[in-house]
Amino acid sequence: MFVRMETFTFNGTAAPLTAKSTVKVCDAHREDAVNGFLSERNLNELQRSFKRERLAMPAPWGYRFEFADLREHAEN
Repeated sequence: MFVRMETFTFNGTAAPLTAKSTVKVCDAHREDAVNGFLSERNLNELQRSFKRERLAMPAPWGYRFEFADLREHAEN
């Protein structure tokens, strides 16, 4: 799972981010993986991390989730 988001420095400079997750799920559990990322506990941890780095928390609607097809990689 990859998570793309955009944050801003406190002076207003846009900072696009891509986060590679260690979560690997089948197609049937993608929604569960997204919900886990968006859980209150995880978002609180993210907010602390962003604050430490002096970045604004991304807007709740600004997360984009992507999943790689692991079957391609399994055949190689």
